[in-house]
Amino acid sequence: MKIINTEHDGWQCLPQMKDLCDATGMVAQYKYEINNCVRTSSVEKIVIAYREMISEMENILDDLENYTNVEFVTNEF
Repeated sequence: MKIINTEHDGWQCLPQMKDLCDATGMVAQYKYEINNCVRTSSVEKIVIAYREMISEMENILDDLENYTNVEFVTNEF
């Protein structure tokens, strides 16, 4: 296990985590439509948006996989 010392107590030390969450924003409009029974987009647009989100998330996860053996330790400065 590799240890990385950081001054952050959250995930600011690994920006890819925020990128992962931000990627879900790509489908926020469609998620709203689906959850609130508002049909304004085509199935095609929804499928394309979700596939793009999945692709983006896979790229981010591939990068994050490099950190699966890392423990982040917050240092008190």
